[in-house]
Amino acid sequence: MSGATIAPDEWKPMRFGDVVRCVNTTTRDPSGSGLQRVVGLDHMDSESLPLRRWDELGLLPDGTSFSRTFRAGQVLFGKRRAYQRKVSVPDFDGICSGDILVFAVSADELLQEYLPYIVQSDGFFEHALGTSAGSLSPRTKWQDLANYEFLLPSVDEQLRAVELLRQCDELIATYSTVSAAGQASAEAFRIHIAHVGEKHTLGELAATGGIQIGPFGSQLHAEEYTDVGIPVVMPSDLRSPGLDATRIRRVAEQTASRLSQHRMQIGDIVLPRRGELDKRALVGESEEGWLCGTGSVRVRLSEPHHAALVIQMLAAKESVRWLNDNSVGTTMPNLNSDIVNRIPLRLPKPSERAVWVTRLQGVCSTISLAEATKAEAQRLRMELLRTLCTGSSNVH
Repeated sequence: MSGATIAPDEWKPMRFGDVVRCVNTTTRDPSGSGLQRVVGLDHMDSESLPLRRWDELGLLPDGTSFSRTFRAGQVLFGKRRAYQRKVSVPDFDGICSGDILVFAVSADELLQEYLPYIVQSDGFFEHALGTSAGSLSPRTKWQDLANYEFLLPSVDEQLRAVELLRQCDELIATYSTVSAAGQASAEAFRIHIAHVGEKHTLGELAATGGIQIGPFGSQLHAEEYTDVGIPVVMPSDLRSPGLDATRIRRVAEQTASRLSQHRMQIGDIVLPRRGELDKRALVGESEEGWLCGTGSVRVRLSEPHHAALVIQMLAAKESVRWLNDNSVGTTMPNLNSDIVNRIPLRLPKPSERAVWVTRLQGVCSTISLAEATKAEAQRLRMELLRTLCTGSSNVH
């Protein structure tokens, strides 16, 4: 895609309902109409156009109450909880939930292939959210979506845009496959280690006082966070197996000095205290001296050079399952020092650990590269979508 551009050229202000129709065709006899695939909101993936899942009508014991029909190539939009950004383009005919709107073009100046990208744009979702009503399960309406205004390029520009966006989608799909294959390989290594390794608990591997919960609200108040200063690692900053400082919160040096016992060192492992217990991160050289924040747990091993292997075993599905099963709390899983101490782990014999670290790190490097490339393709895709619906400057 190097050097490709999209340039605004006679783009027209357009109202969504003037070029798109909401298809409201229904059937009470889907089988008689030759429709065998049933699609609900749970079958649609957020921010992913391909529709990969559905139910077979013949396998549903009670049939289906859905009656809205769709055709291959039409655009499915989840009108309930629009913040989930569910838009799909099926390659088959079927029936779908009443919480899914079906869109098709109604004017020659808009290509059907271009339509899904309008619906996926930030502007369209902002409009959908702004017109949604309801507290527990907000929904938007076609009558409101029809009033969405955007800039529509010429048909030739639409064709070029679709080609660029499809290239992005192909890259994203390719590197998603590479990443998934790498993750499967890493998990296979972990399973092997779990079968042949020696039994430990995380507490046995930790240094004295090495398992520590981040500061509580009484120690670090909300008004002490700043835009500059010492980073404070929260669960939202954990990007297995590293840390992401993009949106990290900070405190002044004076505050950090008061909380010096929560400073982190190279080789420390950070876990979330609550919520998504499959997250974790290994502290590197550039993060030394950062603070373990509220909602995080710091684990410091007595032999820090084994941290790269330990964090891999903590990422095993069996370890995550154990954490969820042994967490406390009703509405959200929570960990405490006792639970973290008891996390069971199996590690290879000391003489074999370096070999396994090398193997796992090799696979994880491949995963990281694939994820980074996918993220760049996703960034370019979002920039293209933003440009296409606002008529802003060229996208490279």
